[in-house]
Amino acid sequence: MAADDNRKSDCDIMMKTILLAASLCAAVFSSSLSAARAETAADFLKSLEGNYTGRGNAVVIGDETTKISCKLANSFDASAKALKVSGNCASTKGKGVINGKVVANGDEVSGSFVSTRKDVRVTKTSGQVSGKSMVLSSSMVENKTGNLIRVRQQVSRTGNGIKAVFYAFDSKTQKYKPAGSINLKKR
Repeated sequence: MAADDNRKSDCDIMMKTILLAASLCAAVFSSSLSAARAETAADFLKSLEGNYTGRGNAVVIGDETTKISCKLANSFDASAKALKVSGNCASTKGKGVINGKVVANGDEVSGSFVSTRKDVRVTKTSGQVSGKSMVLSSSMVENKTGNLIRVRQQVSRTGNGIKAVFYAFDSKTQKYKPAGSINLKKR
């Protein structure tokens, strides 16, 4: 029973991570910034404002990959330099709801997302914007087991939109390994 609970928890965490990454990258292709100045993290987050849908794949339990579908609504607060994220993701393994906020400070970003599960707590979310991409890393703790879960997302612009690639930390190899990707388009 405990193994099933851990797999469900891992599935929920990955779905929430995918949703956060999807929402952070959703509107990048629609932004048009001046070529005369470098894009700041706040500019990058501002460019993610809007409503988005997308499809992709993710590892949500063990090593099994499943198809995912997400709908997102992002709003940018210019005075706080913060992107507020909300939306839903679904797969054949279940559904996930997420709300969160990412704040820009120079070229760095930080924040958190709110897990709908009571037994998982986000301890740190941070990253950096460089060029036309952002890398965001999150650490979470399972309250029941105390297990640390680390994930990373790389958000990049493509010719026709956004691509977010997800990575999960493998404690055996002490390296991040690919865990999925999603392509999003503005609605």
